[in-house]
Amino acid sequence: MSDEGNTQRSSVSRDNVPQRDEQAVRDTLRT
Repeated sequence: MSDEGNTQRSSVSRDNVPQRDEQAVRDTLRT
């Protein structure tokens, strides 16, 4: 049960990382 909870948390964290990366890339392109 603990494993499933950890996997879900990792998925959410990973989803937030790419979103932030995309914003940073857009900022760089804008500059």
